[in-house]
Amino acid sequence: MKYALVLPTLLLMAFCLSDVSEKCCWAEAPGSQTQEVTIDILFDNYTEDGLGTTGLWGFACLIRGFEENVLFDTGADGDILLQNLAEAGIKPADISIVVISHEHGDHTGGLRAFLTANPEATVYFPPSFSDNFKSQLSSAGIKMVEVQPGLEICKGLFTTGELTRPIPENGIYFRDQEGLVVVTGCAHPGIVEITARAKALSGISPYFVLGGFHLIQRSDEAVRKICADLKQIGVTKVFPTHCTGDKAREIFKEEFGNNFVAGGMGSSFSFEL
Repeated sequence: MKYALVLPTLLLMAFCLSDVSEKCCWAEAPGSQTQEVTIDILFDNYTEDGLGTTGLWGFACLIRGFEENVLFDTGADGDILLQNLAEAGIKPADISIVVISHEHGDHTGGLRAFLTANPEATVYFPPSFSDNFKSQLSSAGIKMVEVQPGLEICKGLFTTGELTRPIPENGIYFRDQEGLVVVTGCAHPGIVEITARAKALSGISPYFVLGGFHLIQRSDEAVRKICADLKQIGVTKVFPTHCTGDKAREIFKEEFGNNFVAGGMGSSFSFEL
C-alpha cells in the first residue's frame, strides 16, 4: 500500500457475530498483473492545509480501480460534496455505486444532491434503514440494494453487512497484496467488531483500517484497549478520522507509531491488488 496526504494530480482536481457462519469466496487470487485501487477522502471534518477544498463534519470517500467507481457515504452537505468532486476533477456520472454506512445525516446529507446529478447510480444500504429513506429513493426511481454480510458490491469489493448494536452500520473491505483493507463510516458497533466481521467473512487478516472510529467519548484506557484488540486481529496501519476524536487520534499515534496515518479531507491512498 502506498499513501499520500496530498495527491496533486487528484486535488488539483476475538469478535465474530454468531449469525456469520460462511466466509465469502474470492473469485481470483492475485496474479502477476497488478491492479491499482485508490481511496480519496472527499468529505471530512479534518482537512489538510492548502487543498482548496471545504471540510465539514461528516465523511465520504471515493474508491476507484474496481469495475465500478464507488462512493462510500456522502458527507453532510450535497453542495460541498459536489464542489469537492468538481475540484477533484470527478463527475458524478463517473460514479455508478453509492454505499451508505448508516442512516445519520453526516453520512447521508449529500445523497440527494448526488442522485440529482446522477440518478443512474445504485445505492447500497443496511436493511434497517427507515421506510422514509427507502420510499424517497423508490419514488425517485433509484436502484436500491440492501446489504448482506459478504455481499460483493463489485468484483473484489465486499460489504460486512449490518452490525446492529448500538446503531446499525456496515463497512466495506477488499484484499490487496498485503492483506485486508477495511473502510468504516463511524464504526458505531465498534471498530474492532466491524474489522473482526470483515476478517471472519473473508478469512483474511486485516492490516489497514481507515475511516471514522467513533471514540470521542471513550476513555484513554478504553482507546488503548481498542488499539491492542486491533493489533491482536492483525491490524498494523490505521487512518482514524472523522468522529474518532482528537485525543483518541493522539493515542492511536502513540500506539501505532509510523503506522498511524494522519490526515483527513484530501488524503489519498493507493493499493495494489
